[in-house]
Amino acid sequence: MREEYKMKKGLKNTRLAILAALAALACALSCATSGELVHPYSVVFEQSGMKALLEQGKTFEVRLERQAGTGYSWEIAGHNDCIAPEGKPTVEKPEKPAGRPGIAGGKEYQVFRFTAVKPGRGTLEIRFARPWEKGVEPAKRFVLNYEVIPPAESSPR
Repeated sequence: MREEYKMKKGLKNTRLAILAALAALACALSCATSGELVHPYSVVFEQSGMKALLEQGKTFEVRLERQAGTGYSWEIAGHNDCIAPEGKPTVEKPEKPAGRPGIAGGKEYQVFRFTAVKPGRGTLEIRFARPWEKGVEPAKRFVLNYEVIPPAESSPR
């Protein structure tokens, strides 16, 4: 009889552990798919359409892939005065293995840096197009909805 009790208790504990794990997984999935980035340092194209919570005074970057030699480039299409671009975008090429030459027309990244300058909400839009093609819809769009919040207060020591 005692062995049967231990077995039932063991099964009950196993069921509770499984339920707790499933609840934790459900919570993690709902948080991960909520579409909100909290204090991001770097944002990529796959995060387009998400909302970012930015702290005033902090910087962040948007890294967007492009194919060299196609004539396409990313250009800022709009944002409000809650964020400010930090100079011109830079172009970064992925590291190549030692002893191997780079590929002409290979993948590279245009990197835009911004500073969150004042509290408020807005939308950043960056378009992927050929600059000389006027009146043509961009091939891609990157959109980031953002909210700039006041800086965190220093905690007393």
